[in-house]
Amino acid sequence: MKRKQRIGRADNAVYCFIVKDDTKEHYVRLLGQIYRKNVRVKNCRELNGGSVFREADNIISKHSDYYSGYVIWLDRAMHKTALSDRESDAKNSLETRSDVEVYFSHPCFENWLLAHFRKTMSENAKPDSCGKELKKYIPEYEKKCTLQIFSDYIDEKQIRRAMLSYPEIGEFLKKYFMR
Repeated sequence: MKRKQRIGRADNAVYCFIVKDDTKEHYVRLLGQIYRKNVRVKNCRELNGGSVFREADNIISKHSDYYSGYVIWLDRAMHKTALSDRESDAKNSLETRSDVEVYFSHPCFENWLLAHFRKTMSENAKPDSCGKELKKYIPEYEKKCTLQIFSDYIDEKQIRRAMLSYPEIGEFLKKYFMR
């Protein structure tokens, strides 16, 4: 059987983003459009948080020679409960790979989105209050936000503002979209 050729050599790197919900999926697609990057997104919306690591392990095993690397992006709030041994093993195994990075939004992705519209971040923000506040800036916001809604409200200037307010995710954007 012929081996698949890895796509994304050098400047044409193509990363596979593994996320758990539609909101992150469409946001990553927006970043790809704004920064003219070819990205692939695997949405594990049907799975609980820990199972995403097992699914990511399966995806990477199947496509390990295809993508330049893999980014798993989840919410910190999703991981309040302990992972099962199997899920924890999958997470630990993935984190040791050089072609995989795991990012967590703290406490939730909505807090990251709020950073696009304001200069300060709340370290103690609650996911529900972040979602309510976000509706002030994106009235159509909901957990299944579409790419079009993000395109209507978020541009490169706002992304740069968010990067200053939320440096951890900002580093993620610099690494995968802004080079």
